[in-house]
Amino acid sequence: MECVLILNGLEEEAKTLSEGLIHLNGSKILNVMNECRKVQICMEPTCFPQKIKKSLAIGCETIELRNTEFSNCLFEIQQEYFVTKLNCLDSNGIYEERMRNKTHILEAEKSCVKFVMENVCGVEAIRDFDKHTAQVARISREPVTLVSMSYMQVI
Repeated sequence: MECVLILNGLEEEAKTLSEGLIHLNGSKILNVMNECRKVQICMEPTCFPQKIKKSLAIGCETIELRNTEFSNCLFEIQQEYFVTKLNCLDSNGIYEERMRNKTHILEAEKSCVKFVMENVCGVEAIRDFDKHTAQVARISREPVTLVSMSYMQVI
């Protein structure tokens, strides 16, 4: 029962991470990451089904990924302000349609996204680019939980 209470609080806090740019390593994100670890520790010795534990682990991973320049930059470039500057993403005139499926654009237009991210946000945003894009692709194929859904709204 204690784990469920912590999880309910975590879901509410995680939702706030989809509200835009976050202050990396700020108290808000670090608190959510800490709560996520607490729930995982709480659930580990219990009889919660492995499926729930795995979903929670994926949710926690998405929250940790949210605490990166990579994620903040993705949020920044998907704002309409940058639509006209993303020539390599809009070469077919279907920028808006493709941005709806962010996982697809990260996989199919990887070099373009990397180029745009570096130019818009700087080299720090593309540090571990391949690792982060692989995480996003893997996470997007997993069952959606409330925790991971809050993050996936951003990417």
